[in-house]
Amino acid sequence: MVTGRPICRLSRALAGAALLALLVAAHPGRLRAAGTDPTLVLSEVDVFSNVAGAVALAVGGTFSFDDLVQFSFPAGLVIHQGNRFVRYGFDGAMREGTSGIVGDGVSAADVPALLGSGGAAATPTRLVELRIDGAVVVLPATFGPGPAAAVVYAVLGGEAFVSNTLTVTLP
Repeated sequence: MVTGRPICRLSRALAGAALLALLVAAHPGRLRAAGTDPTLVLSEVDVFSNVAGAVALAVGGTFSFDDLVQFSFPAGLVIHQGNRFVRYGFDGAMREGTSGIVGDGVSAADVPALLGSGGAAATPTRLVELRIDGAVVVLPATFGPGPAAAVVYAVLGGEAFVSNTLTVTLP
């Protein structure tokens, strides 16, 4: 003798699947996987100088360091002063130059153009240290006394991201 129970279970399973499909189809906006937006937050910046005139910055914050190291995508630190900038790629590449792009700060929309700007950075410019919670860099000699700003950037899946901007006064 056949009972109606297997048919009831099948009906409930089909109804559940149909409800799930309806919810997914009706979801407004695009769906994003969790953890795909890099965390880029600057919380501190300190400035140091030596008797020879070299100026170093130590920036600290949260940079999704695990993602930046494990995956190959453009990411780094930009220091700018007026229209002058220096870009320290977390892959070790350094470029400096002048551009109106940085004159009023660096936004996510500015990052693609900034990545193609400037030339090889001159001595003493260098990325001294990259840590899980910060970086230490030496600025180009062309940066002078006065206000400057720091921002961390990343480009992931063709989308640019930037951190908050921190300002510092250079000696």
